[in-house]
Amino acid sequence: MLQTFSDLGAEILDVTVPDHEHIPLLQGMISTSEAATLHRAWLASRPGDYGPQVRARIEPGLATPATHYLSALQLRARIVERFVSEVFGRCDVLFAPVFTLVQPTIEETDVGDRPGFHKLLARLTRCTAPVNYLTCPSLALPGPLVKGLPSSFQLLGPPFGEGSLFEAGAAYEMATGFAERMPAGLD
Repeated sequence: MLQTFSDLGAEILDVTVPDHEHIPLLQGMISTSEAATLHRAWLASRPGDYGPQVRARIEPGLATPATHYLSALQLRARIVERFVSEVFGRCDVLFAPVFTLVQPTIEETDVGDRPGFHKLLARLTRCTAPVNYLTCPSLALPGPLVKGLPSSFQLLGPPFGEGSLFEAGAAYEMATGFAERMPAGLD
């Protein structure tokens, strides 16, 4: 995938992402608190409308102290500023995985709210959840099959950098022909 971008004329650089170990925790505090706020009344009056995984993702937000939520929000501006400066001060577009594991099957992810659910969720969202916290635009694109399963990657841009992402994504799709491919069994 990176070779395709290199062949298209992109200069490939290694970039260090600052604060990457703290961002998932901060993002989780915000998203679960906001989801719990939005769903609180229905969770209380219509709990059966929610599947076990959805409840397991929302309910921790009911116990998040407001001070933690507000701290995560207040830290965001400083973290985003540092991320944009250190990453996009060196490159126009950041190439990142969507998953750091082989694309899981539906059976592997349909674990309900059993023990280990939150660890699995953290592994699945490790590369995408931080993008939500950073408020940077991203574009997910298809990659080659890995062990017979689809793969993907994402391109991240600086705030309001959607145009560069669309240009890079369109060039990649044209070079690889992914835009015209149909998954096996759907044609």
